[in-house]
Parts: sequence; C-alpha cells; structure tokens
Amino acid sequence: MSVVNVRVENRRGFEQMLKSFRRACMDSGLIQELKKREYYQKPSEKRRQKEIQRERERAKELSLKNPKNKQKAKKKQSEKSTQG
Repeated sequence: MSVVNVRVENRRGFEQMLKSFRRACMDSGLIQELKKREYYQKPSEKRRQKEIQRERERAKELSLKNPKNKQKAKKKQSEKSTQG
C-alpha cells in the first residue's frame, strides 16, 4: 500500500484539507485497491475477470481500427476536452 501525505496549513480549513486528502487517495489508487480487497476473490474468479477485461480491450482496439469509429472517438474526445 502507498502512503498518502497532506500538508496541514493553518490558513486552509478542514473541508479543504479533507478534499485534498480524498483527491490524493484517488490519485494514488488507494481507494480502488481497498474496494478490490474488500471481499476475498478466488483465484479462478480473478482469472475470469482478467479474461473479461482482455476481451473488452481487444474489442475496443478492433472498434478503433475501423475508420468510422476512429472519427467518433476523436469527436467524443474533443467534446470531453471542451466541456471539462
């Protein structure tokens, strides 16, 4: 597990420090790791999940190789960057 540090400053309120702590936890992947380890997962279930994830990635790669889908993906990406 990784360590998350947040600098305590007098001028920052508690809410601001809590927000920065949460953001640091999310960025470090700590929250995802805790959720993943919340329940025991049998090795066969882990293998099945990895296989499903590989199939999703392959399908995504194949869909992006299609020129029409590349244009759609670029359009979605540009919309996301202008919105957020």
